[in-house]
Amino acid sequence: AFLLQALVGQVAGGGEGGLSAAVRWGALWPSGVVRGRIWQPFTYLLMHASLSHLFSNLFFLWMFGSPVEELLGRRNLIRLYLVGGVGAGLLAVVAAALALPLGGGGVLFPWDVPTIGASGACFAVVAVYSTAWPDRKINLLLVPLVFEARWILPLEFLVEFGINFGGVSHAAHLFGAAIGLAFGLLLRR
Repeated sequence: AFLLQALVGQVAGGGEGGLSAAVRWGALWPSGVVRGRIWQPFTYLLMHASLSHLFSNLFFLWMFGSPVEELLGRRNLIRLYLVGGVGAGLLAVVAAALALPLGGGGVLFPWDVPTIGASGACFAVVAVYSTAWPDRKINLLLVPLVFEARWILPLEFLVEFGINFGGVSHAAHLFGAAIGLAFGLLLRR
């Protein structure tokens, strides 16, 4: 899907606002979904901004998804991934639509800004991991820091909201994590 996105971007070239046809049609645009582009809450999961974006999502999915797959089974992991990703996209659309009459959702719930990537789905998987094994130790690769899995989401959001990362869909991350936490809490019961 990433190669197809790049190919469509090269063939179609930049269109309105310099965006490729792939981003215009496949990314999640709350305004587009409301106008009938109902495929976007799924297709945005297949798109990524760069190879590093793609690989970071794949790394998190491998690191946390492998044990979650052992716990839930392959089909339920895929269901969790899709419900987390598509659900995060749909909730982001609803939040942006609700914020629009109040003057817009700003950076958190933008109306006319595209969202791409599978981070919402990955956050759902990480949230299930952190609820299934809250006492497991997490060792970061590049930073000498060890902490329990229960702290991974609070630390991620502290970093994400503490450092101004441009081009990050905070809504997809928050809603994906919320869906995963709900699923994880139901699983614990």
